[in-house]
Amino acid sequence: MEAIRAGRRALRVLRVRDGRPRPEVAAVVAAARAAGVPVESVGDLQFSEYAPGAGNPQGVALEVGPLPEFSLEELLQTIEVKNPTLVALDGVEDPQNL
Repeated sequence: MEAIRAGRRALRVLRVRDGRPRPEVAAVVAAARAAGVPVESVGDLQFSEYAPGAGNPQGVALEVGPLPEFSLEELLQTIEVKNPTLVALDGVEDPQNL
């Protein structure tokens, strides 16, 4: 859902596991369709191929393009304060802990 909301990546296709979707999944499907993203319904076996190693994909897999990359100069230009602070993080597995 966050990738759809952010709109920073190319959104290629949303794949949804067959079955009766939970309300949260239905909301993701609706958001994807509103954003013009194709939605495919796939069986369990096919779905597992699209999300290999995913711990708990919750029945949805969104194929997206890469995140945009910015140079340090471009990043600093977006900060509109006198003494900018830039924090660079790598390998964050649970952003909620930040």
